[in-house]
Amino acid sequence: MTRIDINISPKLQEQLALPRCVDVRLPKPKLPQIRLPTGGSIKAIADLTRGIPSDCSLNVNIALQLAPIMASIECLVKVLAVIKPLIDVIKALNPPDPKTLALAVPDFLDAAKGLSGCLLVPTPLVMIPFVKDILLLIIAMLRCLIGQMRSILGKLAGLEVKIASARASGNTDVLDSLECARGNFEQAMDSTMMGIEPIAVLLELAGPFMGIAGVDPIKLPALAGGADLQAVEQDLAALQQVVDTMQAVVDVLP
Repeated sequence: MTRIDINISPKLQEQLALPRCVDVRLPKPKLPQIRLPTGGSIKAIADLTRGIPSDCSLNVNIALQLAPIMASIECLVKVLAVIKPLIDVIKALNPPDPKTLALAVPDFLDAAKGLSGCLLVPTPLVMIPFVKDILLLIIAMLRCLIGQMRSILGKLAGLEVKIASARASGNTDVLDSLECARGNFEQAMDSTMMGIEPIAVLLELAGPFMGIAGVDPIKLPALAGGADLQAVEQDLAALQQVVDTMQAVVDVLP
């Protein structure tokens, strides 16, 4: 069989070349963890039923664990903040005149000594690591959301060019197909933007803890939706500004 060599431009050769393994290798996700102000920590659980674990899925998993924990210990933190002044009052009344109270108060004070470590919970020293981990988690989740939105936005922008070309040429079959694809991507954008809701809830629950840590409240912007590409661009800019603000706060926390 005769062999014929065909000259191919370097650019085409580059496009036809097999990708390097390093370029297609799946990144190894990191297991995020949150240090709790009451001691201990929680770690993300890899849910294999939802496919190969990724940083995004692991961050969502730990967020689902964190929200009920914060909701359940908020009152505990407030109660602990009241106990110390209550103990101070009792100390000021000791020894009281009634004999029974004189016996009861020392016992209470002895029992209260076991709460010394817990009394540090509603203080900035203990709360700051907890708040810092929460903000890092929210930043990671927002970056995942922004990345997904940008990917869909790029595909929508490319479809708009193709739709305009098909409409100008009068190719109705291609136009129908492209408009159908655009509708699917717009739906995908709306579904993706729903991911802001659990993040907003998490940030709201973190408000009291952020206050104890001395961190000013941070609110997420209201998103317009996926139908208007310009509105989505504005949403992305607003979300990125929130991420930059949070990162600036995290950078100064010890």
